[in-house]
Amino acid sequence: MASENNPSTKAISPKRIAFIVVPAAILAWMFFHPDKVASIAEADPDAVIQAAKLLPGLRENTGTVRLKFNQVNVYGTTVREVAISKAAQGVALKNSRRYDPKNSTAVVEENSSLYMGPVPLLRHRRFALRFVGNLFPFALWTTAKFTALNAQASPDFPHKVGARFTAKSAYRSTDDDRGFETGSFSSSCEVLEQAEANRLLPSLSGNAFRFRCLEEWQGTGETDKDAWSYEEWYLEDLGVMFTTKDEYLGSTQRTSDIDSTITTRQLVEVSIE
Repeated sequence: MASENNPSTKAISPKRIAFIVVPAAILAWMFFHPDKVASIAEADPDAVIQAAKLLPGLRENTGTVRLKFNQVNVYGTTVREVAISKAAQGVALKNSRRYDPKNSTAVVEENSSLYMGPVPLLRHRRFALRFVGNLFPFALWTTAKFTALNAQASPDFPHKVGARFTAKSAYRSTDDDRGFETGSFSSSCEVLEQAEANRLLPSLSGNAFRFRCLEEWQGTGETDKDAWSYEEWYLEDLGVMFTTKDEYLGSTQRTSDIDSTITTRQLVEVSIE
């Protein structure tokens, strides 16, 4: 019988386990970081067909347009980078990352989404948790898929002041570690202004159109609705849409400090690939 004092039969101490597991987790994240990229195959097929028919006058970029913003809200300033490319006729792929301005590797948010104009068809989103977010990212992705889409647009949207775009859909939001929820989504947009694109950034040219979208989200079985307001711009020469301001307007049953829920994004750089 082996001796109880034989080192080979002793249990491994918790400190030794942590010494082995933590570095292994870091290395695993470095080499197998679970990025997600939205695919047209994941989107609702009927919504994709509708997108191809709804905005025939929308100019689409043929390459990848990269945008860089300084994002500011009550929590401080971060940098947001967005890459926009064509996923299908009428559908744009938007990949974005937001990080600390002093350290581009300190990513606090990642998104990969498919959009029909200003309306999402599919969205993967990840928020990193402080200290452990990059070690255990699998549990932090949330995926929202929009189905039963019913959208309508003025023939000249978004190229004319007063043109409108409306959409309603159902959604299913799946969280990697908390299950899923379902609900309804609606959006109403109106073009408010036509301006020179160089107003946003001196290096830009052509026309730019500013429009405002109001969104409402309501979970299945709930009477409460959450409302958001977005200020969007469409750059005609580049064929891209992006957000420069969003504001949480509150809900029908809860109050909110509006001043603390406004986020602005200043465009500071544009490049084309």
